[in-house]
Amino acid sequence: MLPVSGSGPGNRASFFECYTKGRKKRTENLLSDGVFWQSGGMRLKSEIWVKAYLRRAMSEGIAGYIAARGDEFAGAIFIHIDGLDGSHWLFGPAPAGLDLSSSERRWVSCFDSSPVSAEQANSYLAQQKKYDPDLWIVELEDRQGRHFLDDQLIDHKI
Repeated sequence: MLPVSGSGPGNRASFFECYTKGRKKRTENLLSDGVFWQSGGMRLKSEIWVKAYLRRAMSEGIAGYIAARGDEFAGAIFIHIDGLDGSHWLFGPAPAGLDLSSSERRWVSCFDSSPVSAEQANSYLAQQKKYDPDLWIVELEDRQGRHFLDDQLIDHKI
């Protein structure tokens, strides 16, 4: 990977060229292996956030897996909770205007916090994947519907 000059914290290189799945991608402001600079602050790479989230769920005895692997640096992440009784909850990234913190991820319920069917959740995710093929889909299976996003959840519908 070769840095392309630009502005960033401490005049570090602001762009890295990455070649993933045969497509050329530009990832902004990589600072280290797990953190990159985003306008307004630093943020963990999506891949590291997803792995930590799955470990958190598994530490509570909840089965979880990656249903779709997105861009390792800045791919949008969707959390799909399967209640194992036909109820499903879906959480996605907060829209830019609602994301009050630039360094932490913020979340919103995609369906007003009410459970939906598997077909509705999968249809919504398929639609989002059309717009952003680099998104992550993390699925948890929990009868209690726990999502572990309480501190980062914003009360707003996408």
